This record gives sequence, C-alpha cells and structure tokens, in this order.
Amino acid sequence: MEIEGRMGQMCNLSEGVYNDGFNNGSDNGVNAGTLNQAQADLQNLIESTGWSLEKALKKEH
Repeated sequence: MEIEGRMGQMCNLSEGVYNDGFNNGSDNGVNAGTLNQAQADLQNLIESTGWSLEKALKKEH
C-alpha cells in the first residue's frame, strides 16, 4: 500500500509540474504575440502618418 501511495503522490506532482510549465509557456506565447502586434501597429502608425516615434508614442496628438 505504501508503494501505491507514493506512486500516486509522484503522479500528482508530475501533473502539477506539467500544468505549470504548460501555463507558463502559454502565457509567454500570448505576451509575445501581444508585443509583436503592438510593434506592428506602432510601425504602421509611423509609416502611415509620417510621425516620429516620439509623436506616435504620445497619448495626445
């Protein structure tokens, strides 16, 4: 019975480590995608308006 209990604990631990890794990887992918989109949007704004980077980053135009 002790071996079965230890195996159950190890499986639960492995599942937790897997889930943490998956969630962190997924979050990093979402963050990278958001950053890439923001960069593309900023580049498009600069190219379409002819504004400088400083002006494009200002809150008020």
